[in-house]
Amino acid sequence: MIIDQHALHERIIYEKLCRNVREGKLESQRLLIPETLAVSDNEAEAIQENSDFIAKLGIELEPFGPDTMAIQSFPTMLAKANPVEFVREMVDKLSDKSPGIDAERLLHEVLDMAACKAAIKAGQPLSEGEMSQLFADKDAVVRASRCPHGRPTTIKFTLDELEKQFKRTGF
Repeated sequence: MIIDQHALHERIIYEKLCRNVREGKLESQRLLIPETLAVSDNEAEAIQENSDFIAKLGIELEPFGPDTMAIQSFPTMLAKANPVEFVREMVDKLSDKSPGIDAERLLHEVLDMAACKAAIKAGQPLSEGEMSQLFADKDAVVRASRCPHGRPTTIKFTLDELEKQFKRTGF
């Protein structure tokens, strides 16, 4: 069995994010020192229009002078993500609403982005405990066979299939 640790972890986080959002808002942590980002008028308007959506994600944004927003709180599940980069990408999605994108699809796009940023990176060394936790979490997730983007998380080969690949059949 070969596991794409990033894809599997991304699916696990995505499912947790979806469940937590359905049950209320994501748990957040107030930042000791707020981080700031520059916003255009269009982006500030998108933030204002989507303030309930942003709050549901556990993100608290406040105006911080002209053309600047301060990130006051950020979701604890996304502790590995850079708050400014994440909020920047989220605001880009919110202000660039393509025709036909409804609130539900937008939510899933943002949660998908969040899961990707918070997931273990491909090739990142894991301890035995982290690997065991990943396997345990895999068994607890309903759609663990694919990441939110549709890539497989696990590939299984039988011994016969492996031997055939290495031209070792018939021994």
